[in-house]
Amino acid sequence: LRFADVPLGARLDGVIGITDDAFERTRERSGEARLEPTSLVVRVDGQTLGEVQGATEPGWSTFSLDSSALEGTTADVTVAISAASVANRHLVFDLWVAGNEDAPVAAP
Repeated sequence: LRFADVPLGARLDGVIGITDDAFERTRERSGEARLEPTSLVVRVDGQTLGEVQGATEPGWSTFSLDSSALEGTTADVTVAISAASVANRHLVFDLWVAGNEDAPVAAP
């Protein structure tokens, strides 16, 4: 996913998780109590800002990536999601700019 011309603040904050419904349906099909882990990589203008590991069971985790060195600039933000096995793998995330509350919201 690519978000162009994002006005950056001190951090990129977010949540990552698996919905209960997706977990249950996948568990029923596979018989596994945990799902394959995922990785969410956030890049700013092509440079990796951070990597977040996705949950392997239902629930949500928060994360924060330091972008203070880029605060006040505008850049392209990309998010790449990967997993060792993508079959029956689910991931939900939300990502937002923090520390720059007056900035306009960028559209994908």
